[in-house]
Amino acid sequence: MSLFRLKDSAYWWYAFYFDGKRYRKSTKKTKKTAAAVVEAGLLACLQQGDAIELGGMKPPVLRDVGVRFLEWVDNTQQLTPNGKKYYRYGWRLLRLSRLAGMRIDHISQDVAESIVFVRPLLNRKKDREGRYEETKETVTCMGHYTNQALRTLKRMQNKAVEWKLLRDVPKFRLSKAPGRDRMIDERAEDELEQAYLDRSNMAGSNGSGSRPGWSWSFCRTAACDRTRSFPCGSRISTGIRTASGSGGQDR
Repeated sequence: MSLFRLKDSAYWWYAFYFDGKRYRKSTKKTKKTAAAVVEAGLLACLQQGDAIELGGMKPPVLRDVGVRFLEWVDNTQQLTPNGKKYYRYGWRLLRLSRLAGMRIDHISQDVAESIVFVRPLLNRKKDREGRYEETKETVTCMGHYTNQALRTLKRMQNKAVEWKLLRDVPKFRLSKAPGRDRMIDERAEDELEQAYLDRSNMAGSNGSGSRPGWSWSFCRTAACDRTRSFPCGSRISTGIRTASGSGGQDR
C-alpha cells in the first residue's frame, strides 16, 4: 500500500492492489496520518468482502442490473417456466417506473412503497409472428401487479448482494390484494373468446349470437379500470359479479 499526493492537490491518495485488482482514490484528507486511517479502513472492508464504492466503484442503476438479472432468469435452472415468466413481467413493471433510473442503493423502503406502478396495455391484434404488441396506453397497477413488481425488485436486490453490488436488502411491505386462483389477462381473454366462438359455431346459436345457456358477462375488476367481457353461464356470471362487487351486467 502507498499514499501519495498529486500535483496541485492538497489531498492524499491511496493506491494498492487487492486480489489482483487495483484500487486508487483520493482519501479527502490533507494529513498523511488521517489518510492512512482511511486507507486502512478501506482495506479492512475489502478483506470482509465489502468492495462497494471502493476505487470509484458505485452501485449501478436498476436498469443496468436488470440486464444481468434477465440473463440470470433465462439461464438459471432454479426457476420454473412460470417463475421465469413471473420475473420477466415483474421487470417490465419496474422498467416503466422511476425506479429504473435510480441507483440500487438509493431504493429504500420508503421509496419502494411510494411507487405507483403502471402496466402497458397490449394490442389485441397479433403481429405476423403471433405476438401481442405493447401500446403506449398504460393503466395503474393494483394489488397483485404491484406485489409482482415488488417481489421482482426484492429478488433483484438479493442477486445484487450476491454479485457484491449492494450491501443489504431493505425490507418493504407488500400491498393488500384479494386471493385468486389464476389471473385472466388480455391473452387469456382472447383464448377464452376464441374457444367460445369455436364452440358456438359447432353447437349453433340461439339467434342472439350466443350459445344456449351462455351469456357475455361484464365486470370491472380491481386490477384494471376497464370493463372486461367474457362468455360464461348464468351461475358463474352471478358469482363473478358478486365477488367483484361491480354489480356488472349481462348481454
